[in-house]
Amino acid sequence: MTFFMVISISNESIATLRCVDQDLRPFALGVQWVIMRLLGNIPSPVFIGAILDAICLVWSDPVPGAGTRYCQMYDRERLAYGFCFTWLCANLLSAFLFLMASVVNVRRNKTKEMSVKRETGAQKDEDPRI
Repeated sequence: MTFFMVISISNESIATLRCVDQDLRPFALGVQWVIMRLLGNIPSPVFIGAILDAICLVWSDPVPGAGTRYCQMYDRERLAYGFCFTWLCANLLSAFLFLMASVVNVRRNKTKEMSVKRETGAQKDEDPRI
């Protein structure tokens, strides 16, 4: 799983750099890093724990004094499906957000190009030398 996270970091950085103006790129990379760590490191143990708790077949007796129980046997097939489904949902969400960022970036670039063309056209009309 870590291998796939490392591979996607360069893609995320490239997408961030393409969607942000030149003067805001360092700030955007910093914000991206913070958000990635907050969304990746805080809720992921909770999701993994919920999957493991839901898939447990046999629980131990409560430990005297502590009152905690431990899973002694997991359903392997449901465990594999649970983790694959979670991974698939996270990647589909990521792909959708990348697609939306690309669409917004393309539209923003077209708007900038049109405004530059209008400004240069207006300057040509005003220039008496032409």
